[in-house]
Amino acid sequence: MTFDDYLKIEAVNWSSLKKLAISPLHYKHGIESPPTPPTDAMIIGSATHKAVLEPEDFDSEYTVWTGGTRRGKEWDAFCAANAGKEILREQDVDRVQALALSVQRHPGCARYLGGKGVNELTIRWNDLPTGIACKGRADRVTDDGVLIDLKTTRDLTPRPFMAASCRLGYHAQMAFYADGLRASGYDVNKVVILAVESSAPYDCGVFVLGEDVLYAGREEYRALLRRLAECRATDRWPGRYEEEQSMELPAWYFGDDEDADDLGVEVE
Repeated sequence: MTFDDYLKIEAVNWSSLKKLAISPLHYKHGIESPPTPPTDAMIIGSATHKAVLEPEDFDSEYTVWTGGTRRGKEWDAFCAANAGKEILREQDVDRVQALALSVQRHPGCARYLGGKGVNELTIRWNDLPTGIACKGRADRVTDDGVLIDLKTTRDLTPRPFMAASCRLGYHAQMAFYADGLRASGYDVNKVVILAVESSAPYDCGVFVLGEDVLYAGREEYRALLRRLAECRATDRWPGRYEEEQSMELPAWYFGDDEDADDLGVEVE
């Protein structure tokens, strides 16, 4: 199934569900609004996925702009001639190729990318407790039951990487996918994230999500589905705050925030 066909499936995916963690208002706005243009980091991340997991489709979905500044008549004509393709700059292509090569050459990553399996696997299931239709697109599922996700990140240093991964909910995302796979008849006995830094030297790492991590993620996504079911039933979509809030100073103001160094480091 192509990604465009996947997008047409009327079901809840993780990208939309995670907005409910901000508020139901943000979730509703997200599903009812036109998609926002991808950032440069998102474009690089998607192109890296394509280069690693579906290299045979890369040239048909991406093209390269070599004309310098991206504006003017030449740029407009190039966009029109390549409608439906993602346009990369020359430096973007070089970077994507370097990222993909680093992943492919890393012994740990290569071990999970080789062998029999399915890449970009679309799954559909109904969440039994709520009856909500769900969908997901797993980066890779091997025949021996390993669920694999590929991430680009700014920094693989353990503490900031783990903090950013937790803040962005990757444990919940992978639990959501793992349970969806099981509901669709697949065996899942291991869940891993292959991570590669988005700048040279493009260091890589393999991170295994243990049962305790997946349990926490499962509790998180199930709580979101329960809240979504409640919002649908009542047609109430409140924002973050329904009650008055007390204004408080952040911990870093008092100089005792041990996590201050983790701020600003994000997984892409």
